[in-house]
Amino acid sequence: TDEFLKIPQHVFNKDKELYNHVLTESIPDVTTDAPLSSAILDINPAHIITTNYDQLLETSKHIFCEQYQVIVHDKDLLNADKGKYIIKMHGDLSEPASIVLKEQDYLDYSQKHVLIELFVKSLLTDHIVLFLGYSLNDYNIKLIISWLNYMRSQNGALDEDRKVGYLILDQKTVDDTQSSYFDSNNIGVININSIPLIKEIPTDLSNETGKR
Repeated sequence: TDEFLKIPQHVFNKDKELYNHVLTESIPDVTTDAPLSSAILDINPAHIITTNYDQLLETSKHIFCEQYQVIVHDKDLLNADKGKYIIKMHGDLSEPASIVLKEQDYLDYSQKHVLIELFVKSLLTDHIVLFLGYSLNDYNIKLIISWLNYMRSQNGALDEDRKVGYLILDQKTVDDTQSSYFDSNNIGVININSIPLIKEIPTDLSNETGKR
């Protein structure tokens, strides 16, 4: 995982123009009414936190989408006029300078995104988080979860029955190493691989994992 931060940092240090070109070429700027975005909005979560750069969530035509305000910078939190947020922790493709990808971006994150980090910490303190399509490999998220578990342990609030959140996996089996890792981070695991499919699945959800 460490190498995935060093490689873009190396490219950026050698040639900033090439770095920006690779970034925009690798992540197409697609806006569409994605069925998975609609499925997420069906849940009507208090807030949505994403580390994706795309705009698939905020361009959804779902009726609940207009309730959410996109948060990319700290100033967006200060100027927000809606009660629900789509928090894009790692920036937005339309603003290349906002994207968190290379090593220095991660090292500087806490200094450059003070309010966003504090807000995400506050959400984790009194909300249950559903992790979708996520493997807890992200450095910032792991630091925040580690901070929360530390604060709970220091205040005698570590309750085995209360999780930081639940991680959705789609695997035939969840091995002991994975289970131990998630347990130690106070994360529950929901493995959807063997869950029977419901009947009312939208026809535009063609991916098998998406259907589950």
